[in-house]
Amino acid sequence: QFDSYNRISFNAGNKCDIRRRYQYGNEYRVNIRCTKVGRHGVRFIYRGSYLSNTINLNVQVGPLKTLALSFVGLSRKTIDEKIVFNLTPRDAYGNIASTSVADLNSKVKIQCPNKGDSLQYPVIKNSDGSYRFEISSKKPGTYKIISSQISGTPTFIFTGGAVSDKTSTASLIPTGNSTN
Repeated sequence: QFDSYNRISFNAGNKCDIRRRYQYGNEYRVNIRCTKVGRHGVRFIYRGSYLSNTINLNVQVGPLKTLALSFVGLSRKTIDEKIVFNLTPRDAYGNIASTSVADLNSKVKIQCPNKGDSLQYPVIKNSDGSYRFEISSKKPGTYKIISSQISGTPTFIFTGGAVSDKTSTASLIPTGNSTN
């Protein structure tokens, strides 16, 4: 009976699968893809029997593919409050990707409602691998989060703040009607 590399399988699990089977000379070769980060033990099965010992694979995280956005609280606040959101970097398989504050600052921009305006804001790495953005502004308007790694163009809104003797100003505007 003709032998075939199609008889090769392995103990599936650990989010690993056989991507390609092929013959190379007198050898049968198999390409495996594992999508879950971590150490995985794989045992190959040929004609119903396990081959040799367990092969240990150490799967590393892939490069940054997407950023998952989640607002902490509301995405609409007054200029007296901060808008806070987290971005979680993910690789192509949903694992938390390795990145840095500097890398995120280069990939994520906040577009202000008025051209020429810009914001300074802290980006803080959280213990779960996500990054916290704390946005403050003294100008009301709709702000956009711009990044090719974020689906769509999310927005947040700052509305006018509370009247304060420290931050509010007032001026008299003549209306043309005189009441002496």
